[in-house]
Amino acid sequence: AFLAVYEDDQAKIESTDIDYDTTSPTFGFPKFYSVNVPAATGGSDWKKVHASRIIHVADNTTSNPLIGEPRLLRIWNLLDDLEKMTGAGAEAVWQLANQGYQFNIDSDAEMGPEEEAAMRTQMDQFMHNQRRYLRTRKVSVNTFGSETADVSNNVDTCLSLIAGSVGIPKRILLGSESAELASSQDKANWNRRVMDRRESWCETVVVRPLVDRLIKYGALPQPAEYQVEWPEVADMTLAEKADIAAKWAALNKDAGEVVVSGDEIRDKVLGLAPLAESNVDVLLPVVGA
Repeated sequence: AFLAVYEDDQAKIESTDIDYDTTSPTFGFPKFYSVNVPAATGGSDWKKVHASRIIHVADNTTSNPLIGEPRLLRIWNLLDDLEKMTGAGAEAVWQLANQGYQFNIDSDAEMGPEEEAAMRTQMDQFMHNQRRYLRTRKVSVNTFGSETADVSNNVDTCLSLIAGSVGIPKRILLGSESAELASSQDKANWNRRVMDRRESWCETVVVRPLVDRLIKYGALPQPAEYQVEWPEVADMTLAEKADIAAKWAALNKDAGEVVVSGDEIRDKVLGLAPLAESNVDVLLPVVGA
């Protein structure tokens, strides 16, 4: 109830609020933030908030740990290029598919001003789809032909550059699951990247500082220690889960001893709760009975 998230334009840092004391543990960081908080009478108002009440999160930081880089900044020009390509591609298709016509008048044909004006009117009506026929005398009509513009290679190159810049496999970025082997590899690589992001950044920069701050000021009880757990990112199908469960169960037989228990398989692989004590006697036969 007492937590709120503020974007950078809602939580500004004034140069006069930076801690310039080289002996201070917060040297180089703000002592106060100017936060735009909602006002009781409506609207909002800027308030000075002490740094002890702020968790500063800056992603993609460069030389300045206080300032993060917008996630779209590195691909902004590529997104602009992609929009230009698709827009120009549509226009190119129209220009090339809209075939032109040549009206060839025989050299020995005699045509007065009125007849020439009437023919010109017919041509304009034909070109603007006001009529679909021409009545001509000693005039042949030739077409220039048409083509289809193909911008797929350019668009694919741009998408590859975007995927490489953000570190997301192109098949994951576009949602394409063609080419099963390559797609499986991309998915595994992406899952590893997500886990690295969670453990090396989200946990150390966001989760633990927040929990530690809440413990420090008594909002949470003081534990001996705590662990940060994340949900599984690998989204396996039922067939994949069943296959792994069978292999884990086979470890016990191959090793001649219990390597993994049934409850561990249910929890880690199948995502099921442990069997109730009342069900164990029914499902597992008693040896020697």
